[in-house]
Amino acid sequence: MDYYLPLPSDSVMWSSCFVGNGNGSVRDGPFRFMYGGFNSLIGRDIARNGTCPPRLINKDDIDQLMRFCYFAVGLLNLQLEEYG
Repeated sequence: MDYYLPLPSDSVMWSSCFVGNGNGSVRDGPFRFMYGGFNSLIGRDIARNGTCPPRLINKDDIDQLMRFCYFAVGLLNLQLEEYG
């Protein structure tokens, strides 16, 4: 997991295979040359004003989130709507 990387900027997420660069106008990856509001290229600033999140997400964070997310609930709702 990326949590164990010494620098968050080393994450594979910021490679051209995934979301592209994390600072400035997006110039690589699948989102390059996409336009956002005001007809300008989309940009990112993952460390706004020189500050970074205190840490990356880790396995404990995911485990905690999964306690609130039940995949079966989504399936049950879908089935009820289809066969209501």
